[in-house]
Amino acid sequence: MIGSCTPRANTVETVLLLGAGASYGSDAGNTPPLGAELFDELQRFNPEAWGTITGDLADHFRRDFEEAMKTVAPHNIAPLQRAMAAYFFEFMPLRMNLYFELAHRIARTEGWSGAACTLNYERLLELSLLGAGVQPYCGEPTPGRPGLELCLPHGCCHIFCEAAKGDAGAVSFNAFAVQTDGPVIVVQDPRQHRARIVQDAFPPVMSYFEPKKRTTAGHSFIERQRAR
Repeated sequence: MIGSCTPRANTVETVLLLGAGASYGSDAGNTPPLGAELFDELQRFNPEAWGTITGDLADHFRRDFEEAMKTVAPHNIAPLQRAMAAYFFEFMPLRMNLYFELAHRIARTEGWSGAACTLNYERLLELSLLGAGVQPYCGEPTPGRPGLELCLPHGCCHIFCEAAKGDAGAVSFNAFAVQTDGPVIVVQDPRQHRARIVQDAFPPVMSYFEPKKRTTAGHSFIERQRAR
């Protein structure tokens, strides 16, 4: 279970820092696309929201996804973010995935005390660790605590903030001007995740895919992760 944390001075000697290229190259298929292909994939996955973006704005997204996100009407961003989270939630590591092999090597290496940091929104690394019998957690390591620290500076598609909720059909807000704080939970069950995506106006604790990586839900959680 990923929970809140209060970072202090504790450090680790080895940190594995993983970005989009790591996930994309971790297998021959069933991995998220790189930024240049992301927009077209989202349109296919979610024609109700992403699929309605056409014309010059669609071309802008294909040229530079992050810059294009800045030009979307702020009140329209949250539904797009929820759909993006649903898209990333779908990816599951296969046994041939390099993340899966990495996780098993960590499990087999007695005494390894490093940490992993991923900038990605999907769950490939976390699920690989769990599949190898390694329990991921967020926050600094403490003596006797089993598992491996997993740092998420941009959040993840399945973390939700419980401080504020609103019906998706009744609540609208400026995504870049609203922040919520409070306890966060992880939703692994696909049905529960789908219900939160469809029914809750607030997106998961996941930074927007724009240059400043601003975040609406669970802002303090993201800040603590970045501090780590």
